[in-house]
Amino acid sequence: MASLVLTILLWVGVLTLAIVFTTFCFITVYIYYVHRKYSHIPQLPMPSFYLGHKKYLDEGYDENSDRSTDLVLYDMHKELGSPPVFLIHILHITMVLIVDPKAVKEVVFDKRHPKPMTFYKTFCYIYGQRFTGRGLLTEMDYEQWHKRRVILNTAFHRKFLKDFMEPFNKSTSLFMKKLLEKADGKTEIAMSEHFNRCTLDAISKVAFGMELDIIEKEDSTFNTQVLTALHGMIVSGDIGNLIDFSSKAKKTKEDVIKAVRSLRETGRQCINKRIDEMNSGEDVPEDVLTYIIKAGQEVNGDDKEKMEVMIDEFTLFFVAGMETTANTLSFAVIALGRHPEVLHRLQIEIDAVIGDKTYISYEDINKLEYTMQVLKETLRLWPPVVGMSRQLVCDIDVEGYTVQAGSSVNFNSFLMARMEKYYHNAHDFDPGRFKSDEDTMQYTYFPFALGPRSCIGQQFALIEARVILARFVSTFDFVLVPGQKFTLHSEITMKPKEKCKVYLTAKQ
Repeated sequence: MASLVLTILLWVGVLTLAIVFTTFCFITVYIYYVHRKYSHIPQLPMPSFYLGHKKYLDEGYDENSDRSTDLVLYDMHKELGSPPVFLIHILHITMVLIVDPKAVKEVVFDKRHPKPMTFYKTFCYIYGQRFTGRGLLTEMDYEQWHKRRVILNTAFHRKFLKDFMEPFNKSTSLFMKKLLEKADGKTEIAMSEHFNRCTLDAISKVAFGMELDIIEKEDSTFNTQVLTALHGMIVSGDIGNLIDFSSKAKKTKEDVIKAVRSLRETGRQCINKRIDEMNSGEDVPEDVLTYIIKAGQEVNGDDKEKMEVMIDEFTLFFVAGMETTANTLSFAVIALGRHPEVLHRLQIEIDAVIGDKTYISYEDINKLEYTMQVLKETLRLWPPVVGMSRQLVCDIDVEGYTVQAGSSVNFNSFLMARMEKYYHNAHDFDPGRFKSDEDTMQYTYFPFALGPRSCIGQQFALIEARVILARFVSTFDFVLVPGQKFTLHSEITMKPKEKCKVYLTAKQ
């Protein structure tokens, strides 16, 4: 009997080793095949056959590094001689990066090329918890996406944007009041954190009719939940974190799951309340929430799935709308602090258009032309979202390089913004470059993406940013805190690593 057991165990061991060996060989052959398939495209030597270029990117993910992932890619591209296309390998995954405007136009405006799920799946679920699920950003079914996009476009029509001015101004006035409490010229203020609270408060008021009191309460639970969930998108997708069983990793995972569940539960309650109001015949605002509910009726699936997709959209609007605008404002303040001549010109315009007013009208917004140029130049150099990704359904030619069907490609505006080929004195902060015709740069400049799947909230964000920046400049004098490093940090969105620290003084 004992002999039989040993024999069985021996054969199980041999079979297991055979399976492991066969799997290893298969993986090795497949990785070799992928490397050969793309060998004609410029790429740096790989430090590791299996891990590919991961060693380069690890520096960008290192919290102690002064170089973000985007700067690592920039250095890689520059070392290769700035070709129109290059690539990175990590394990079996290959990402082809394209910096050619003709290819941008050819691919992004062709609806046949879908978004690659391998890139966007971290937005859908975090640690198994539904996050943005099938929201506009991550819906892969084009027809389903298009039906809902058409309905939601209405919420951002010009006539509704005008109605947004009152809540925008309300949030901004609360924001100015809060900053005035700290404006003694010697208190160090991390503007990134304050801009996050302001933009989140504005979204809650404008899009969902919610009063979350985020600006007054600096320890707002809702604000913390959004930031925790965003952090969770990074850590949950890192293989090293997935196999980390330390108490710290366990606590992070628990906090992220709790934050995601809480955000979605807030969305569920908000949506159910609005549906009840609509069903009872009450007058409801024509805001984003109302149109999310209307768009939800176009979802394939039962009532439960329709509700989950509505919550997906709710979550997506909060997360995307808060970080992107707040990061843009932070970079704008840094740029203004380092370029006093630009700040001086901006102040002249704001004084002429706004003066002593504390309410900025829709008509005022259209007069803030240089303010808009400052924001556009900020977005050129530091786009919160640095590029667009697509899965090719057919081969394309990029200046003589063939990129095969099935490839995941990324069009990177961060890199293109720094190429003299497209911009004169590309590294200079020069808002004046946006005074001229922008058609020449439209396929190299896409902070809100391009094509049919461009950002639905582009005008919303630019109006909000102009209101906040104009009021900030008209209310305060500021200087950047000396000694801080103006380095970048990439965590889903690009942001200033040291949070844009300033000293504020109220203008008399």
